Amino acid sequence: MVANFSADSGTERMASSVLKSLSQEFEVVLIAAETKGLFFKSISQNISFICCLDKNSKKGAFYSNAFRIWLQVLFFRPCALLIYNYQLGLATGLALRFTPKWFQPRKRVLAHHISVEAVKSDREETGRMKAYFPMLSHHIVPSEALIPELKSVVSSLLIKVIPNGLNFDEVLLKSSEFNPYMDKPAKWHCVYVGGLREDKRIDKLLVYFSKLPERRNVHLTIVGDGDERSKLEVLAKSLGVHSECSFVGHIENPYPYVAFADILVQTSDWETFGLTILEAMILKTVVLATQGYSLGLQDVIQDGVNGRLVAHENEMLFIQIWSDLLRSEEKRRKLVTQAWKDAQKFKEKCMSSGYLSLLECK
Repeated sequence: MVANFSADSGTERMASSVLKSLSQEFEVVLIAAETKGLFFKSISQNISFICCLDKNSKKGAFYSNAFRIWLQVLFFRPCALLIYNYQLGLATGLALRFTPKWFQPRKRVLAHHISVEAVKSDREETGRMKAYFPMLSHHIVPSEALIPELKSVVSSLLIKVIPNGLNFDEVLLKSSEFNPYMDKPAKWHCVYVGGLREDKRIDKLLVYFSKLPERRNVHLTIVGDGDERSKLEVLAKSLGVHSECSFVGHIENPYPYVAFADILVQTSDWETFGLTILEAMILKTVVLATQGYSLGLQDVIQDGVNGRLVAHENEMLFIQIWSDLLRSEEKRRKLVTQAWKDAQKFKEKCMSSGYLSLLECK
């Protein structure tokens, strides 16, 4: 497996879960971009060997990582190669280009967890996709809606859908832990969970919140950390919402915050699946999200059926629906009832069995 464990994002969580299931059937070698993440610690006992790569953010690291991956493929001669990171997938494609066919793994699989639409404007990156994606025998996406994105770059790719999955029992058990923001005096509670990155558009969420008619009776908790945090805190003060908004930083267990909230709100530019949204569905918290330029959320949220999905940049409608959901407990109840039923198809066992079936080398 080639993966990035430098952070504790949804992609790393899914990679950790898949790796645990693979270790029961395969001897696993991990080629990791870094090993600082919380989820790496929980899987280290399942790994027979670890090779650490350079940070994969600069062109030099791209070529360096490709060379290191090439060396490990030649040394270990794996029957299957699973790449769980978009940029590392490109580096692996370059490595395979210089690997003799009789040395290449039979299954060469890249799991995509980034929107192709988010990087298509970069001509150099698009060129790499066209050059190196075909070196991988299979491509996995978590949503049917993402297939046209990949096909628009390289039409010949063999693509399989394996939705992300969660351990429902674990999510429900962890959600019962104490949440200090339960004591915040407010009629309604809303929550955002995720990285504080530019593409997550928390700035837009704060602007929407500042215009919400019920804002004085709502407490918005923002769970997560990132480079944008200081800017967002300044923005919250300038919008006059800082007294109704709390930045709590990275929380190892965010489930109590989600379970306690009336609504989980999200205004990302793109989401390939929306793991936090699935967690809210399991915890019976209403989801209100924007449909960005990537269509991955469509396979999880059906607007008006199990949550609300608003067109990107439709500020007026988002605020209107947010207000409507707060004022109608009956509407929230109907949405979460259906959401719980729909979430059943996104269980961890289904995801793991999908990967095991695809990677079988017999």
